Amino acid sequence: MNEPIRILYVDDYSLDRELVRDALTKESNDFDLVEAASRTEFENALANGGFELVLSDFNILGFEGMEVLNAVHAKDADIPVIIVTGTGSEEIAVEAMKQGAADYVIKKFHHIQRLPLTIHAVLENKRIQKEKRDIDQRYRLLFENSGEAVLLTDLEGTVYDANPEACRIFQMSEGEIVERGHQGLVDLTDPRYPAAIEESKKLGKFLGELNLVRKDGAVFPAEIATIVFRDTSSNERMSWLIRDITERKQAESKIRRQLDYLNALRLIDQTIASTFDLELSLNILLTNTISLLSVDAAAVLLFNPTNNTLEYTAGLGFLTDVIRTTKINLSEDQVEKAALGRWLVQFLDQEEDQGNSLLTPVLIGENFVNYHGVPLIAKGKVIGVLILFNRSMTERDQDWIDFLNNLGGQAAIAIDNTRLFESLQKSNLELSQAYDATIEGWSRALDIRDRETEGHTLRVVERTLELCRRMGLSEGQLIQVHRGALLHDIGKLGVPDGILLKNGPLTDEEWELMRKHPAFAFEMLSPIKYLAGAVDIPYYHHERWDGTGYPRGLKEDQIPLTARIFAVVDVFDALTSDRPYRPAWTREEALAYIQSLAGIQFDPWVVEVFLEVIR
Repeated sequence: MNEPIRILYVDDYSLDRELVRDALTKESNDFDLVEAASRTEFENALANGGFELVLSDFNILGFEGMEVLNAVHAKDADIPVIIVTGTGSEEIAVEAMKQGAADYVIKKFHHIQRLPLTIHAVLENKRIQKEKRDIDQRYRLLFENSGEAVLLTDLEGTVYDANPEACRIFQMSEGEIVERGHQGLVDLTDPRYPAAIEESKKLGKFLGELNLVRKDGAVFPAEIATIVFRDTSSNERMSWLIRDITERKQAESKIRRQLDYLNALRLIDQTIASTFDLELSLNILLTNTISLLSVDAAAVLLFNPTNNTLEYTAGLGFLTDVIRTTKINLSEDQVEKAALGRWLVQFLDQEEDQGNSLLTPVLIGENFVNYHGVPLIAKGKVIGVLILFNRSMTERDQDWIDFLNNLGGQAAIAIDNTRLFESLQKSNLELSQAYDATIEGWSRALDIRDRETEGHTLRVVERTLELCRRMGLSEGQLIQVHRGALLHDIGKLGVPDGILLKNGPLTDEEWELMRKHPAFAFEMLSPIKYLAGAVDIPYYHHERWDGTGYPRGLKEDQIPLTARIFAVVDVFDALTSDRPYRPAWTREEALAYIQSLAGIQFDPWVVEVFLEVIR
C-alpha cells in the first residue's frame, strides 16, 4: 500500500479548512493533511519539512498566498504549490501561475470536490517533469562526453547543437558550426550527399560515407549515421553521428597501392620468366614504372665496361630523341653515385644540376624539373641505371622509393635474363620470398587494426600447416595454405571500424555487412593470379559441414579441404584466446566444444586428426 501524500494546507479560515479537509480525507486515505492557520504555524511546519505539496489560500490574515509560494520555493523549488481562494479573478490566477504556482482552485464546492484529482495531476506532472529533467541531464552528459562527433539539425540544414568532438574534427567552435549549417560542413560536390539526405528523409535514417569540410576548407572522409526523430515539441529533427575515417582510408589506400605494386611486379616477373626479348621486358617494366609511380618519363641506361659509360637502351615518355644519344662517362657525372655507390640518387633542383651533368640537355629539352636514379644490380654487379623524370615537382614517400628500388631490381633481372637465363630460378625464389614477406606485412597490419585478435594469425598459420602436413597435403599446396591462412581475414578491410571494433553486440544490418568479408576477400585476391591458389581459405573458412555457413552455403566435400582444416584451427584459437567480452576457454573446454560440432560445423575427419595432433 502506498504511503499517503503529505500536504501542508495554509488557511486562516476554519470553515474553508474544514471544506478542504472533507474533500481530501473523508473518503480516501491518499492524503496526510497538515493545517496551518497563521504565519507562525506555516513557518514552523515548513521548517519541519517532509511535504510533497502545499495548498494555500490567496488572502491570509497577516500575509498573502504569494508569500507562501515564495517561501516554499525558497526552501525547495520542487514542491508544487496550489493556490486555493474564494476570489475567482482571472488576473489573480494568471499572476499566481506566473509566480510559479502549479495550479489555481476556486473555493466553491464543485471545484473543491475535484481537488484530489487536481493534486494527483499536479504531482504526476511534477514526476514527469523530473524524469524529463533527468533524461535531459543524462543526454547532455552523454552528448558532451561522447567519443563520436554529434550534430543535431533540422531537415533543412539548420544546426541546433554540436558536441565538443564535432568541434574538434571540424576545427570550429560550436557557434561557427551552427552558423554554417550542415550544408556548410559537407562537401557539396560529393555525389553521395543528395542521396544521403533523401534517404534520411524517406527512411528516417542513413548509414554510409560522405566527404566533409573542415574550417580551413580541407576535405576529409567520414562515416555518417543519421536518425530522424521528433523532439518534445513534435518538430522533426535529425541527429548526425560522425566518425573521421581519414587514417583508415589512408591505410586502405596504402594497402591497395601495395597490391597494385605487387601485381605489377608479378606481371613483370612473368614476362621475364617467359621471354628472352630484352626490349619487350624493358617496355613492360617502363610502362608499369610510369603508370604506378606517376612519372612523366623513364629510361634504362646500361653499363658498357669497354668505355666505362652508361648508354641509352630503352625509354618511354620522351618528347624528343635527345635521350637516345645520351652517353654518360661515370667519372664525369653524379649519376655514378647511383651506379657505383649503388643507392638511390635524387636530383630535385634543375638549376643546381645544370652544368654538372651530362643529363642537362635532356632536362632542358624535355622541360624536366627533377629526376631520380636507381642502380640496376645483378649478382652483385652494377649493370646499369633506371632513371625517372618529372616535369613538375612532386613529393615522394617511402612506399614510392621502395617500389622504385623493387623496379630497379626487376629491371636488372630482365636484363640479366638475356645474359644468363639459368640464374632466373634463384631470382624468382627471392622474389617469391619478397611476396610472402609483403603478405605477412598485410597480415600484421590486419592484426594491429583488430586489436582483439592480435597474434591470432601467426598462431593459426603454424597450426594449420601442421595439420595439413598430417593430412597429406603436398609442399606445393602448403605454400598456398600458408598464404591463404595469413590473409584469411583480409576481407575485413571492407568492414567499417564502427562495426569491426564495436564493443557491444552487432545489429542485424551490421552482421549482414560483417558476413560479407569473405566475399570482399575474394574480390581483392582473385585478380592477383599468383594468389589464386590461396583464395580458398579467405573465401570459404566460414562455410559449415551441414551447409548452414556463408557466403555460399556449401556443405560437406563441396567445401575445399584447406578451408575445412583452417576452420577447425581458427575456432580453437579464438576460443582459447582472451576477448574483451569473455575470458579464454580452457584447452579441454575448447576441444570438447569442437568435438561436439563434428559433423555439424566441422568435417568429422578433420576433427579426428586435429584431436590427435593437439593432444
